[in-house]
Amino acid sequence: MVQLAFNMIFLILLFSIMRKIIYDYLKGRKLKYTSYAIAFVSWLIIFALLKAVLDV
Repeated sequence: MVQLAFNMIFLILLFSIMRKIIYDYLKGRKLKYTSYAIAFVSWLIIFALLKAVLDV
């Protein structure tokens, strides 16, 4: 159950990053790839560290 909650939280965070990219694209704004990349890499690092520490 803990693993399911853990994965759902990080899945929601990943979808929020994707939603921001899609929203900017649909509004015709210039895409800022560096900010998206920083958010995604941060998400990956935090996910990996928590998975290693919590051993989920």
